[in-house]
Amino acid sequence: MHTYAEKTDKIASGKNFLQRKEMMPRPLDIANKKEQGASPVIQRKEGHVDISKHIPEARKLVVQKAVTDAEKMADRAQKTMGGTDHHLYKKWYDNKFNDDKSKNDQKTNERFDFVKKHWVKIYSIFKSRNIHFANTEKRHDDWYAYVYPKDNQYKIYLDTQFWLAKNKGGDSKGGTILHELAHEEAQTEDHVYKMEPAKNLATNSPALAVTNSDNWEYFAERQ
Repeated sequence: MHTYAEKTDKIASGKNFLQRKEMMPRPLDIANKKEQGASPVIQRKEGHVDISKHIPEARKLVVQKAVTDAEKMADRAQKTMGGTDHHLYKKWYDNKFNDDKSKNDQKTNERFDFVKKHWVKIYSIFKSRNIHFANTEKRHDDWYAYVYPKDNQYKIYLDTQFWLAKNKGGDSKGGTILHELAHEEAQTEDHVYKMEPAKNLATNSPALAVTNSDNWEYFAERQ
C-alpha cells in the first residue's frame, strides 16, 4: 500500500499516510463482482490498462499519464540494473554492495540478482498483462493506493493521496503504481515508509530493503 508518510502491512498492501492500519480480507463475492464495467483505455502490444467506469473521465486521463510515467520509470530501472553504475542500487537496496560481484558474499549477490530479475518482470507487466484501476473500496484521507497481491489480478485501488500526488519526484503518481506492482510481482512488504527509513534499511538491513516496496519506488523515481 502506498501512503504519504507510512503505508500498511496487511492483507491489502499499498501506500498509506500516518499510521499502520488493518483491513479486513476482501470477501469473494466482492472480488467477483467489482468493476464489471471496466473499459480498456490504453491499448498495448499484448496487454492493456482497464480503468473502472466509476472513475470520472477527467481522472482517467490522470491515470493514463501515471501509467505512461510508471512504464518509463520501470524501463529505466531495468536498464539501470543491467548496467554498470550501481550507485542507486546501493542507495536503495544494499549500501555495502561491491561492483565487483566476486567480492560479495552469496546472499549479497542473490539479492542483487533478485532485484534485477524482478525489475525486468515489472516492466514486462506493461507489455503483457492487463492492469486494472479502480476507486478505493473505502475512502481514506491518508492512503495513496493498495492491492491484494495474492489475487493475481494486477488490480490497483486508488485512494485520496494518489490524486494529490506529484507527477514527478518522490512519492509520485507513477511511482505509486510501481510501488503497488512491486507488491504484486516481487511480493514486497511495507516494512517502513518514507525516504530516510527506506535508506536506513539499505544501510542496516539490505535483506529488508530488497523486500520493502518504498525502496523499489524510490529506486525507480531515482531519488
